[in-house]
Amino acid sequence: MTPPESARYRWRVGDRNQLSPGAAIVIGVFFGAMGTFVLLQALGTFGPARLSDGTPPWVGVVAGLLFLLGGLAVIVGHGIAGGVGPDGDLPAGTPFGVRVVQYVLGVAIIAMLASIASWVAFGSGSRHFSRQRPVHHRRRQRGARPRGLRHRRHPDVDLHGGDARRERPTAAPLATAHAA
Repeated sequence: MTPPESARYRWRVGDRNQLSPGAAIVIGVFFGAMGTFVLLQALGTFGPARLSDGTPPWVGVVAGLLFLLGGLAVIVGHGIAGGVGPDGDLPAGTPFGVRVVQYVLGVAIIAMLASIASWVAFGSGSRHFSRQRPVHHRRRQRGARPRGLRHRRHPDVDLHGGDARRERPTAAPLATAHAA
């Protein structure tokens, strides 16, 4: 049995770079579930919240809500509205209510990102940052070759920054007082 044509082509999109509505729903549900897990973890549903020292629980709640609202934004923008047009806006003919929901989700996501960044920048207490690998700031000395050219030699390039094909001017002999 062949499904009717309306059901057969329901999940196709015109542009290959566009996310299909079915894929948008799957991605949105995945990120929403991940955000819900982080949210519940921060609230202590699965035991005591495992946050870094000095991190207030609201940061974990906001991080979970970010993923949850991001998943909803993908579902609304691509799953319900049908993606974006070439100008980056929702397609023409998208209902006003869908546009309002999409914009409210966007503003809420930006506000939550700003709240976390503001806490990192201006919150009370000290901040401890660590890095796994050391940062090396090596200054090249004048005339030193870059690391990639350490063992390579090219016949047309002088090792001291010049071009070997070009003839170098030599100093003129000093004029002597006793000219012959």
